[in-house]
Amino acid sequence: MTRRTFVRLVGAAAVGGAVLHAAAPAARAADGPVMVVVAHTDDDLLFLSPDILHVVQANQPLLLVYTTAGEAGEGSDYWQSLEEGIRSTYAQIAGTDNSWSDLPNGVPGRSFSRQGLDGTGIEVAFLHIPDGRTDGTGTATYGYDSIIKLWDGRIDTVGLVDGSDYYGRDDLISLLTALMVDFAPTQILTQTWPGAYTDTGDHSDHWATANFAREASHAYAAGQSLTGYYAYIIGDWDENVSGDDLDAKTAAFTNFAGYDHNIGVPYAQDTYGLWLKRQYISATE
Repeated sequence: MTRRTFVRLVGAAAVGGAVLHAAAPAARAADGPVMVVVAHTDDDLLFLSPDILHVVQANQPLLLVYTTAGEAGEGSDYWQSLEEGIRSTYAQIAGTDNSWSDLPNGVPGRSFSRQGLDGTGIEVAFLHIPDGRTDGTGTATYGYDSIIKLWDGRIDTVGLVDGSDYYGRDDLISLLTALMVDFAPTQILTQTWPGAYTDTGDHSDHWATANFAREASHAYAAGQSLTGYYAYIIGDWDENVSGDDLDAKTAAFTNFAGYDHNIGVPYAQDTYGLWLKRQYISATE
């Protein structure tokens, strides 16, 4: 588990003196396009599923935006494998060939990649911000840049792992807003934004990504819903994913794990296995 370290908390999380108790997952409404904004190319599979599975099963248009490369300071071979893995996994979920086509990214002047799964309404977009590590310090490989430093103003711009571009704070909000306008989602799913990421032992990339997504959602303001999901802490809460949902969630993550040398299989008895059996919503707007 070299790509991400985490803190295990027990039972509930204290946020600003209050206690956030686990809540049962809400079913996603089966209509309209859905846009997902997460930090890493497995956060959706681990923490926003089975809701993501239900979106695919309902044949709703789906745009998955990954803000960071999730590369843990490693080079292009690794982050490219992660991207290959997420494409392969969504092809598996959709039950179709793993054939993708490049799409216009919908944001003039920006160089990120956007691709569509042929014959479906599933799209992916990779923004290539460096992985910031759990505490946001970043890695020497990419100049210690991180998305949380961009969010809180410690850096004015963040360079991308492929060297193709850089984003300022307002640039990233504008980019995400432009993607929302282009894709026109009725639902936006992201990670947890309330409190501070340390309150729930979360990853700084998750929390900063959720806050950027929330700012963009406010700017988009098209009557859409916004939903945030807890991450690491759910491993200590009651299991609430089972049956066909658990089988499909496990199959999807198992496929992805074959592309990520920092996960490895089998993993059923480690923390990944705990997360697969759970999904908890943290906030809605």
